[in-house]
Amino acid sequence: MLKKFILVLTVLLLSKFGGFAQAPSFNAFHTFGDSCYNAAGLSIIYFYAQVNNANANTSVEVYWGDGTSNLANSNGQGYFNGTHGYSSVGVYTVAGVLFDGTTAVDTMYQTVNSFCSVVQGAGYKRADNNCSWDYTTEPIINTPFSIEVRKAGVPVDTIHANGNIYKKINGADLTSVFTLHLLSAPNGMVLACPTPTYTFKFDTLDYANFDGFNFGFDCDASATGFDLSVTGTGFFRPVANSYLYLYPRNSACTGTNGVVTLNLSPKYSFVGANITPASVSGNTITWNVNNISNTSTDMIWLTLNAVGTPTLGDTVMNTVSITPTTGDVNPANNTYPMVDSIRASFDPNEKHVYPIGEIAQGELLTYTIHFENLGNDTAFNIHIMDTLSAYVDPATFKVITSSHPVSAQMIENGPMSTLRFDFANILLADASAPNENKGFVTYQINAKTGLAAGTQIDNTAHIYFDINPAVVTNTAKSRIPSGVSIRKTEGQKAINVYPNPANDKLFVEGLSGFKNVIIVNSLGQEVMQPKTTKAYLAIDQLAPGVYFLKATGKDGLYTQKFIKQ
Repeated sequence: MLKKFILVLTVLLLSKFGGFAQAPSFNAFHTFGDSCYNAAGLSIIYFYAQVNNANANTSVEVYWGDGTSNLANSNGQGYFNGTHGYSSVGVYTVAGVLFDGTTAVDTMYQTVNSFCSVVQGAGYKRADNNCSWDYTTEPIINTPFSIEVRKAGVPVDTIHANGNIYKKINGADLTSVFTLHLLSAPNGMVLACPTPTYTFKFDTLDYANFDGFNFGFDCDASATGFDLSVTGTGFFRPVANSYLYLYPRNSACTGTNGVVTLNLSPKYSFVGANITPASVSGNTITWNVNNISNTSTDMIWLTLNAVGTPTLGDTVMNTVSITPTTGDVNPANNTYPMVDSIRASFDPNEKHVYPIGEIAQGELLTYTIHFENLGNDTAFNIHIMDTLSAYVDPATFKVITSSHPVSAQMIENGPMSTLRFDFANILLADASAPNENKGFVTYQINAKTGLAAGTQIDNTAHIYFDINPAVVTNTAKSRIPSGVSIRKTEGQKAINVYPNPANDKLFVEGLSGFKNVIIVNSLGQEVMQPKTTKAYLAIDQLAPGVYFLKATGKDGLYTQKFIKQ
């Protein structure tokens, strides 16, 4: 009996601490597609799966629910995909069976409709008094609105749109009558169309001959104020030709003039931009942006050169802001810090997260997904699948801005939550038009609280250009610090800080041996010059976030990173 207990305990310990390789398991399994643009009675369904701990013997068998099955395609990096055509209308259960060699180790299911179960359309600002979509129509962007879907008068789903309307409807069938009802209008707008409300059945939807469910809005004459905002991201290399993109926006209906100001990192110099700056003073650059509203898609594209030879992996800190703030209903989004890393190369289909590196419990994470059409033909429809980490809170998800009108939805599959972003009818130019073949979407979500020290939050997106296989982005990484202080060991007297993260007091060992002690924020701005006589620093006045304790000793500058909760 004792020998058996020891054997079982040994197996468990080996499994836990890496003596045995962990078995593959599904991290994500999703199906999408319908017959909205296909011939009657033919539905094309796509699927993709992401597998943890995949190896050379890992495979996925897909059972389509109509008596057929096949092995999925693999890219060799834990991602599997496939397609299937249904010859008859119906509701099918798709099962994915994960094999490790010949042993089935995991299974997941999803239900699919082999008919058009999507509500698709757009919100627009009327340029005239009619309710037709024509060449003068201005699509709405950067201001959300929502639509309630009712089945026989009973609410069954809600569509959250940021310009575009696109959602596979819960409860869709071929016999019931559905209606669409506006729940909330875009900022500063009132509904003008349709009148009466849209009424339809899914068995008659045919987007090949139908413009979609479009909602027309007028500016609300009684609305006041505006909501200017700006975001940005960059691609930084240690040589020439790095790039920075700035996106000024206004969620209000009435156009407003503004001034965009960039404080560029001293590690780079300004070469030029697609829009001529109003002023350039050292590394402070400004642009005038005129009459921007919720239909504007302005982008400022900068070319930069490295100053000297920056170190690979080093951080680049830039800050962009937009004014005026007087009269702005939400001045908190008028300044945007950008912290990026220097890399030897970059992929145009990438994902970024801010803050990078270590984060605090419950910290707000800002993700930006970039895409670029590198093909030789127009991309008509683009969608992005983004499986969320289990360590973020899906309830806090919010779209911030995008390059084109987009519709976002949260897909729940057991414990997994996946975001789907649809850029329907985007008509993105091909590689022959480099100034017009790019796009992005930015969203925010909070990390959960109570995460264990050392928890890593990973996030990878899959970008689909029309019916092509997914383009898989890099993995954006954030991490809850381990709480263990870091020592400087290269001949210099050690400094220890604890606890890390800290609340109101940051205890410091060995600080008295240093001079010129300051605390800077993640933008490199000095926020405190503490006295060095106490055993601790009072940091209760600091806002939650990431900071750096900088001190000069006999061996040069020492920097210690810490987090204020």
